[in-house]
Amino acid sequence: MTDYLLDYIDSKEIREVVQGSLNRGESYQQLSSTISKVSGGRMLNGKTEIELDINAESIRLIANAVIFYNATILSELHQHYRAVHPDKAKEILRFSPVAWQHINFIGKYEFYNRVSLLTIQEVIKKLIGDFEIDFSAASQ
Repeated sequence: MTDYLLDYIDSKEIREVVQGSLNRGESYQQLSSTISKVSGGRMLNGKTEIELDINAESIRLIANAVIFYNATILSELHQHYRAVHPDKAKEILRFSPVAWQHINFIGKYEFYNRVSLLTIQEVIKKLIGDFEIDFSAASQ
């Protein structure tokens, strides 16, 4: 432990890696907190231990779905820009899949079978084709 602490003090690279890990954990906690507060403004709704467990697992499921959605989009964008513009591909690597500002958690949702469903590939094609990503604003 002493060796690690000395290395941590001496090495800027180790400090940056540790800080990045702490930031990722904090981002996940903020996402989970945002999801839990959407329904009623309280962290965990429920009176029994089972209800609390179901609520906590539901929050975790939604958070993981958001992260998967973002990671899929970022991965496809990275692959596209790696071939077209390598500098932009490097910038995409710095983006966090834990972001949720572009997702609306509040509202009424209706799920039903429609003839045409929007796929993740269509979303990515729209992102690539419709507009240019401002990498300077996204990395701040």
